[in-house]
Amino acid sequence: MTARHPFRPALAGTLLLWLAATAPGCERRPDAPAARLAPATEPVAEEHGDDEGHGHAEAEEDEPSDLDRPVDELLAEGCEHGIPMYECAECRYEAGVARVPPADPAIGALVQNARIEPRSLGGSLVLTGEVAWAEDRVAHVGPRTAGALRAAPVDLGAEVAAGDLLAELDSREVAEAQAEYLLRKAELNLALRTLTRERSLSEQGITAGQDRYQAQVARDTAQLAVDSARERLLLLGQSAEALAALDENPATTPRGRLEVRAPLAGMVVDRHASLGELVEEGQTIFIVADPTVVWVWADLREPDQAVLLAAVERGGATVEVTTASFPGETFEGRVDYTGGAVDPESRTLPVRATVANPQRRLRAGMFVEVRLVAPPGPPVPAVPQDALLSDEGREFLFVRLDDRYFIRRPVTAGRSDENWVELLGGPPVGTEVATVGAFILKSDVLRSKMGAGCAD
Repeated sequence: MTARHPFRPALAGTLLLWLAATAPGCERRPDAPAARLAPATEPVAEEHGDDEGHGHAEAEEDEPSDLDRPVDELLAEGCEHGIPMYECAECRYEAGVARVPPADPAIGALVQNARIEPRSLGGSLVLTGEVAWAEDRVAHVGPRTAGALRAAPVDLGAEVAAGDLLAELDSREVAEAQAEYLLRKAELNLALRTLTRERSLSEQGITAGQDRYQAQVARDTAQLAVDSARERLLLLGQSAEALAALDENPATTPRGRLEVRAPLAGMVVDRHASLGELVEEGQTIFIVADPTVVWVWADLREPDQAVLLAAVERGGATVEVTTASFPGETFEGRVDYTGGAVDPESRTLPVRATVANPQRRLRAGMFVEVRLVAPPGPPVPAVPQDALLSDEGREFLFVRLDDRYFIRRPVTAGRSDENWVELLGGPPVGTEVATVGAFILKSDVLRSKMGAGCAD
């Protein structure tokens, strides 16, 4: 995680002047603490040259970084100029030490301090997302059997209620099923009359009980055939109302007519239907969606997943969705799904939020900005965002030594919110660190990488 700092022209100009002023020569504090001094007994790695001034020996490849060495060891080390390394203007960068720049008359102190302190961090991330219809509120509507489209009274954008007619088809299979149903009903009626007659004759003692039993079996079998034919019509998409009309007026009811109705209330968001078109079984001819609730999908980078996982542990994360189409308007929702696998190409994790859309402003396919907000957790050691710096993949803070010097120390950053960063490892709570202007100290320490070195 790399802290981001706004560019400040005044600070930048002051920094350049300060670096130019402090580049040459060595310095020594008359009041340097004795406990931190160590005689420079180590041999000088490279003698001063006639033309090139003097320089330090190149560090061995396996020489540990100042971030890996104890503070006491760094402060006790002397340099080739016979003074503590951390006080030397040419050598102190090797110990990770930066000198506090003088205050600017116009803007005051260039570096401000704060302490590591316990903070309840919620966490916040800003992601790019895309709106999609909520799939649990979308219906892909089509016939359950093939037929020719004879009518489609609704168009794109139409508002429909559950049960509204979307289309009518002429289906041969439905016509055959209706004919079979009517035939089975006729057989049932005959079986019922036969059973009534046999019961009457049996009660009068004219026929044997065996005939009555056979009539009862025939009636039950006919009833099963009617029920089966009725069930087939329902499975083909025939409505209960259409079946009732067929029962009441079998001679006048149109045969083979299949109605396709909306299974839910919503808006017709897609249509693939032309009059006279032959529609296959299962083919989608309408898509009906409830636009009052939508899904918003976003991709979460691997380093940011800790914020979301912490939110899940504390009861979930909320989102605030904004779009350039409606500036100043915010749509609220909640994360309800986190992908089970990271995308191997983008190295991101898909995240889905369900967002209320009562005014129907958000539409599928719209790009939006998603601010993911995690609820606050228990207090953890934290520092202001300005204090966290990084170099070559390592994160560090500048810890205050005294009024003149700061030394950089390694840390492991965790979750963050708008202003604070969690420290999973590093200096203890209460340690004073540089915050605003810490990048000036970083520039001082890393100036060797820009060509600085010992020079007379």
